[in-house]
Amino acid sequence: MASPEDPAKEMQQPQRDRTDKSLRTERDKADAGIGEKREAIAEEADEVVHRARERADKIVQTARDDADRELEDAQARAQLQRVRQDSALGRERATAARTPGRDRAAAGGAVGADH
Repeated sequence: MASPEDPAKEMQQPQRDRTDKSLRTERDKADAGIGEKREAIAEEADEVVHRARERADKIVQTARDDADRELEDAQARAQLQRVRQDSALGRERATAARTPGRDRAAAGGAVGADH
């Protein structure tokens, strides 16, 4: 085994120091490159999520608009049906008001006929 004052070991030390420094530099470059790649991947993932959210928002809004239109159509149909029913009821009442005796006779005779 070589002693600490061994000239061969002392000559190897600067070479080792240079190798260690070179390896550290390469490792730092690799780490920086990996960090940049991770950052680029994260930015791309953020953009994908952003686009997906925008698409989802548009789909939800379209579905809501469609549902609102269907509701409005249903309400309009219901209102039209009410108008028709009210009109039919009005006609029936008008007819009944013009011919009160016929309705009572059909129901079992005129009121007061047996008194």
